[in-house]
Amino acid sequence: MGNTVQNGTPSPDNEVELQNVTGDNYIVVSNANLFNPNGISKTVNGVSLINNNDGTYTANGTATASVSIPLILDPETIKLKANSSYVWSIEVLSGSSIGNVSFPVAVYKEDGTTIYNYLSVRPNTEKYSDKKTSTGNLTLREVAMYVPNGVTINNLTFKLQLKEDTT
Repeated sequence: MGNTVQNGTPSPDNEVELQNVTGDNYIVVSNANLFNPNGISKTVNGVSLINNNDGTYTANGTATASVSIPLILDPETIKLKANSSYVWSIEVLSGSSIGNVSFPVAVYKEDGTTIYNYLSVRPNTEKYSDKKTSTGNLTLREVAMYVPNGVTINNLTFKLQLKEDTT
């Protein structure tokens, strides 16, 4: 394999190249959040959703009609491996909702059909997670925030996570 050398100490402002890298090399990232919320801030039917640009969103308002706001803009970025388990979770960092707020998650199967899953924020719930096992190679298609008509959200700051289950 050889001796891999790095001259210097890397930092965000100082990239330091690895030298003498040979053979088959793999980078394994464990316990990393695969979900990268890159949706835009938007107001729809009385509900405002703000992307805080730190992996969290904050929602406010009362839905005057049903609301669906996308949380990702690039649906081809997350591939789920066959026969691997993944855990979707939502953590409420602050705020509240009067009524359920859900997060529809849709993935494409290799044959083009869609599978749906939902995460819900229930009143007085701080964290909710759901473990699913991928039965085939899947591609994340959509993640959105859905607020039913009449539901009120008060400074609800939340973080969604998708992690490969290594247990």
